[in-house]
Amino acid sequence: MNKCVKILLLFLLLSSCSVFNRKRSVCLNVVGLPSEITIEKEKIQNRSQNGWLEGLVLNREDSLPLENASIKIIQEEALLYQQATDSLGRFQLEIPAGTYQITVYRDFFRIVKDSLLVLAGQKILISAYLGNEDLDIFYETRSAGLLKKQIKLQNQKRKTHYFSN
Repeated sequence: MNKCVKILLLFLLLSSCSVFNRKRSVCLNVVGLPSEITIEKEKIQNRSQNGWLEGLVLNREDSLPLENASIKIIQEEALLYQQATDSLGRFQLEIPAGTYQITVYRDFFRIVKDSLLVLAGQKILISAYLGNEDLDIFYETRSAGLLKKQIKLQNQKRKTHYFSN
C-alpha cells in the first residue's frame, strides 16, 4: 500500500471524530457553510421550443467563482444534461421546455438542488452559492484545550450567522 493510500485510510478512520485527543494531537470538526440557489426567469423574444439556463456558481464564503463545479439537469431520475463551470464559474445550457431538477456541486462543498420549470423561449438565470462541507481537521498542539475552544467559538459564530436566518 503506498503512502497516500495509508494516509487516506487513516484520515477516513479518524474523520468521524468530533474531538480526538492523543499525545498532543487534536481532531476538530469545523462547521461548513450552507449552500443556496436563486432562480430568476425572463421572457426573451425567440420562437424556439427550447429554454435557456445561464448561471454562475460562487464560493459562499468569499464570493469567488468556482471552476469545474458540476451542473446536472435531471428529469424523472434520469440524467439528461451535465456541464462543468468555466474558469469564471459560468455555465450555459439550452434545454427543451419541461420540468427538471437542477443539482449543483463541487468536491468539498455542500450540494444544492432545486426544481425548474422551463418554458419555451424563456431564459432562466441561476446563481448558486456553494458552502463548504463540514471538515475534520487534525492539529498537533501543546494546548489542545485552547485550540478546541477557539474552533468551537468560530463554529458558534458561523452557526449563528448562517443558520439562524
